[in-house]
Amino acid sequence: MGGENLCVTRGVVSRIDLMDYTFSPVGGERQLVIQVDAAINPGNSGGPVLDAFGRVLGVAFAAMRQGASIGYVIPGSVVRFFLKAAAASAGGAMDSSLCALGVRLQPARAPALRAVRGLDQGSGALIAEVAPLSAAAAAGVEAGDVLLAVDGVPVAEDCTVPFRDAERIGFDFLISRRVAGDAMRLQIWRGAEKELQLQAAPLPQLVPRTPGVDARPSYLVVGGLVFTRLTLPWLLARFSEEVRKAPAELQAKLWEHKEHADQEVVVLAKVLSADLNYGYEEFQCCELLRFGAGGAPVRSLKQLRAEVLAALRGEGEGGPAAYLRFCFSFNLEIVLDAEQCRTSHNEILRQYGIHQDCSSDLMDNSEIRSKL
Repeated sequence: MGGENLCVTRGVVSRIDLMDYTFSPVGGERQLVIQVDAAINPGNSGGPVLDAFGRVLGVAFAAMRQGASIGYVIPGSVVRFFLKAAAASAGGAMDSSLCALGVRLQPARAPALRAVRGLDQGSGALIAEVAPLSAAAAAGVEAGDVLLAVDGVPVAEDCTVPFRDAERIGFDFLISRRVAGDAMRLQIWRGAEKELQLQAAPLPQLVPRTPGVDARPSYLVVGGLVFTRLTLPWLLARFSEEVRKAPAELQAKLWEHKEHADQEVVVLAKVLSADLNYGYEEFQCCELLRFGAGGAPVRSLKQLRAEVLAALRGEGEGGPAAYLRFCFSFNLEIVLDAEQCRTSHNEILRQYGIHQDCSSDLMDNSEIRSKL
């Protein structure tokens, strides 16, 4: 930007740290990053960063707006990691999610805490939480264990590991640099030292975070009620890029973990005003918990669609449902007349210019073919 010739700037390395490259407002898996005091201006991103001998060290990619001449560089080791992951995909769709252990660590600095756990000075950090579908859970790690080492690298009481000469860095560096499927070893303390084997894997997020990776638009329209799965991109778009403006119960979901592989948070995005949903126009951004009287918990948008269709078609024991009941958080409830839903469905879609009543990912193959 600002000219047509090559732009060259110079600086020194300020630090080597870990950073979430997506700059997500809720954080994410971190990779190594080099901080430099050289200005990285718009248009410089993607350019090579060279050392004093002309060797390529990494790729310039970001700058801090609030600070003068604070730039960030993707180191060569991360570039090689990306190329390794791309090669491992063998020409198929590359999973760009970073691996994570799926645990929350508590620093174990307090002498009393260490004494209760029977730990030596300076070794290990307490595992406070284990995500149910994480690589750690699959390996048998439990909350209350103490993480002593990862692949033989000791984890200190402050959750750091040795790095280069006399430096230290967050332990998650040892996990996020791995490709999914890599074999790893954990040393833990559970009354005695144990070694566990695990395979590196990304942590499935209850609320998808990255557009085009795990967060893709999906919707379902029932009687003018527009349901969607909760994703971070949707939340940011809905609340003008400020997560803190979202309802507290939806914000809390961003840090919860999946308990089932198909689990999603289904929310009522908005109500398309129509005669059959009169009185519910102000309902929006509510988590849907159950469908039907005494129904099972709603675990996914696809499950909700299947249950709604079954109720309208009379595929249950009692024949076609007279009413559709939607139960939300805080005991809120929407009840629609089922017959009105059937008769006004197409008119609502036409009135609001909606091509089909759900996104294609909720349909089976036969439905998709019939629409082609």
